[in-house]
Amino acid sequence: MTLKNIEIAGMGFCHPSGRITNQFLEDLKIESSAQWVLEKIGIEERRTVLPLDYIVETKNKNSLQSLSLMEMTPVDMAEKAALMAIERAGIKTSDIGMILCNCCTPMDTAPSEGVKLARRLKISVPTQDVFTACPVFALHVDFINKQKRENLPDYILCVSTATLTQRVDYTNRSDSAIWGDGAAAWIISTRKEGLLKVLHSSYSTDPVRCQAVIVETTGHFHQDGRAVRDFS
Repeated sequence: MTLKNIEIAGMGFCHPSGRITNQFLEDLKIESSAQWVLEKIGIEERRTVLPLDYIVETKNKNSLQSLSLMEMTPVDMAEKAALMAIERAGIKTSDIGMILCNCCTPMDTAPSEGVKLARRLKISVPTQDVFTACPVFALHVDFINKQKRENLPDYILCVSTATLTQRVDYTNRSDSAIWGDGAAAWIISTRKEGLLKVLHSSYSTDPVRCQAVIVETTGHFHQDGRAVRDFS
């Protein structure tokens, strides 16, 4: 589908300070090795909100225990990423007319992470949590594209944030090698010229395979790795 005037005005990011290197995972003695991770998954390092000594001592077997130890929450990172995107777009926070938020590791069922972000930014605008896993950028663009242009504000703040390491079982060598924590934000406009232009978009889901990747609310992340590899 060809889009008309879908512009990206600015982008931002945020990540915590903790670094989980491949050597760190090897030192956990979970039948993993730094070389295996690099060859099989291709990741050298990931960021975490959790203290490294906590991961070493507990392997995060009780994910609820880690909630009180997190360096940053999803909305903490979302705020920093959003402010960076707003500054890079050359606009003011008050110019934002809508927020779309993606978070698969929310701290609460209600209020949503998007509403909490709006409060942090001190703006009162329509806020929706429109979330998925990896392809959230495509989802947000597609969602905006399906709206009537006259109902959209000049600038829409889209944010994706997650503290996935808080949901990782660090006795599992495959799952522990994948995830890191962070947030990304992008400003979309259908009326103002931006730095990037989105020319095409498509988004679809396959509920038949929705059990292939699961992020439990009070437990851990787990997946059918072979199934994900095959359909990816």
